[in-house]
Amino acid sequence: MKRCMNLVLKGLMMGRLIDRLKVKCRRCEHWHIPRRISGRYHDEEREYIFLLNCRKCGHFWQDSANADDDPRW
Repeated sequence: MKRCMNLVLKGLMMGRLIDRLKVKCRRCEHWHIPRRISGRYHDEEREYIFLLNCRKCGHFWQDSANADDDPRW
């Protein structure tokens, strides 16, 4: 019984994580977990960029969640 409760709790936690990763495409308004692409510009600045790619329509847009100037990302 205790093992079953642990599995249920893990499932609930995973469901919440998946819900937090879902975003709406800005073109087709499809709710899903998009492909995430990270990269760095090859100029003098050490600036990183994060793009999201819709799995349904293929639209790319910049991830606004990482728009601040955090040097780790």
